[in-house]
Amino acid sequence: MREKKKLFVCLAVCLLVLSAAGVILFEMNRGDKDRPGSIAGQHLENVRKCTVEIQMPGMTGSGIVWRQTESKSVIATAAHVVGNDTEGDVTLADGTVKSASVLYVSTEFDLAFLELHSAQPDGGEKERTVKAQESSHTVSYDRELYDAMGNGDSLSAAGYADGTLLDVRGTVLDMWIYMEDFSSYMVWADMPQARAGMSGGGVYDASDHLTGILCGISEDGKTAILPLAIMLSEWSLIE
Repeated sequence: MREKKKLFVCLAVCLLVLSAAGVILFEMNRGDKDRPGSIAGQHLENVRKCTVEIQMPGMTGSGIVWRQTESKSVIATAAHVVGNDTEGDVTLADGTVKSASVLYVSTEFDLAFLELHSAQPDGGEKERTVKAQESSHTVSYDRELYDAMGNGDSLSAAGYADGTLLDVRGTVLDMWIYMEDFSSYMVWADMPQARAGMSGGGVYDASDHLTGILCGISEDGKTAILPLAIMLSEWSLIE
């Protein structure tokens, strides 16, 4: 198995000085809503609805609606977005902000799950929660399609950069390659328009089925993506 030795940097926006962790800080142009790749109109509406923005005390990033029931919503994101924090805020597709607690952080992979706090059983808050859930939905995935993916296949990724939901396109370079920076196997892709803040956002195949989540980007625009297979394996430990 080939091994890539490239320096990857986090796609999350650091709010603390993290030089000891080797994280490179990104500066985003606030108010830049027209940069290439911005989602417009109804394009990728389903992907938009399952993408969230995450604000932790030490970092901001993106995530996806992983599971959703009437009583619970679970968000998947990159572990480095969560850091050592245990509480944060999640902004859903309709702009609703919900408080969240860290449900699980993998000890092996750049993966974490957050649980949104449930509404009280009465009053307007419950009604707002129901409406927020209706405006969002869980990501879809197809394991057979995922297993059939290979080099050269098209990808898209959705995530928030400075408050703007971006849709960036890319191409698979390797579906299963060991990366020393993450001490795990990852999907390696060419996705040069990925931006700071998109870390934890979903990566999708040509049919908008989940392939994994964004975790890092190299200086030449190559991205590291945590594979769906690993996400499902980790989820099985806590489901």
